[in-house]
Amino acid sequence: MAKVIQGTDRKSAVCTKRFAYAPLTTDNADTLAYGDVTEIKDILITTKYTPKMNSASQYASGVQVDSYVAKAGGTLDVTIVNTNSADEVALFGAKVNTSTGVLESGKDDVVPDVMCIYSTMTSDGKINLYKFPKCKFTSQGENVQTTDENGVTFNSLALQANYKALINTGVDMYCVKGLDPVTDKASIDAWFATASGVIVASA
Repeated sequence: MAKVIQGTDRKSAVCTKRFAYAPLTTDNADTLAYGDVTEIKDILITTKYTPKMNSASQYASGVQVDSYVAKAGGTLDVTIVNTNSADEVALFGAKVNTSTGVLESGKDDVVPDVMCIYSTMTSDGKINLYKFPKCKFTSQGENVQTTDENGVTFNSLALQANYKALINTGVDMYCVKGLDPVTDKASIDAWFATASGVIVASA
């Protein structure tokens, strides 16, 4: 007999909510460590993650006898309002000239690994939580349009990251779906407070 369950955590997302990131400082067989989480209020416009799946098939005597699919990280596309100098340093390895205060981006910059954290809201008001524990972001550039007789155009900033599995745990994404923004508020806030992939029970 088929098992029928209520799909309360299967609602479509209709809005982006919170966005944060944290620097990955150590990822090896013995240690996994992050720096402090930086959450940016009211900045997230769009999100899209696309897993990379490597597949292979085995044939014998003219028929497929076996197949295998392996996960291999993926890409994460994020559109935000814009970055400031601190974001450029944290996400892209840029530097701020201590003498002039000018942000400098150069060929020798080392793009760091970071954890990307965000949430979305579903059509019934529930919250979905996501963490990608090891990402390298690239900026897709900035395109600004002048104000003219047609009015004002807001120009957002597109970011893309390659995300991959941690060496320490093999995890490439953490996700929790269908949380109530009121009764699960403590769990949602805790999700953004640290780089841990653990969901805490609400009080």
